[in-house]
Amino acid sequence: MDLKEIQIDKSSPVPLYEQLRQGLMDAIVSGRLPMGSKMPTEEEICHAFSISRPVARQAYSRLIESGYVSRSRGRGSFVKLPDVRDSLMNTSFDFSEEMRKHGLEPMTRLLKLETITYDAKVYENLKLEDGDICWHMCRLRSVNNRPYVYLENWIPDRIVKDLDHYDLNSRSLYEVLHTEYKIQIIRTRRALMAQTASVEIAALLDWWKGTPVMYVENLAFDQHDRPADYCEEYYDGQGHKFEFDVYNR
Repeated sequence: MDLKEIQIDKSSPVPLYEQLRQGLMDAIVSGRLPMGSKMPTEEEICHAFSISRPVARQAYSRLIESGYVSRSRGRGSFVKLPDVRDSLMNTSFDFSEEMRKHGLEPMTRLLKLETITYDAKVYENLKLEDGDICWHMCRLRSVNNRPYVYLENWIPDRIVKDLDHYDLNSRSLYEVLHTEYKIQIIRTRRALMAQTASVEIAALLDWWKGTPVMYVENLAFDQHDRPADYCEEYYDGQGHKFEFDVYNR
């Protein structure tokens, strides 16, 4: 990226660090500074705009705090997606809506939608019997044209018929459940584990085999307290973190 694309007006009442922060963030969101790319050094910023080192450092600190930039000792600063799920593990949320709140462009691609009649782990979680029909769907979610999370869902056919009638590339699964089937997800039980990426997962998410993976299991219950959705999610373990509030009794 050419730093000349960022406009700094020293006569503006807006602080210089805020002008610089906004210019850099616009470049990140637009893709001119793509995820994983190295940010200009503070020295390069100071030279390009004739500003002081503290101004450049403050702008970078704000970008780091908001999750758009990470700093690696001895290597420099790099563009990253903000950790939008940091404090959202205790809530269900609409992926596309949440990403757009952060100025990011989401996309969901349906890779597979089929019915199955048995899977030991899935059927145990969903309280299904061998031979019961269950929907199985695989999706890849991207942000700013970069793979973000791979997920697989299993939904019992006994509560959801004809799921293949709906466009699950453009519609949220839970929106379809609520609108078309009058199913409301009331609570979700989640478990987090560390894994390494298999060949298949690494290929889907454009990672190297063996990349650290944040693996999340979700079991969602509807308004009748029935297991309505079992989901497995795979996130880049180096690019995501999850935070919780813990209270002492």
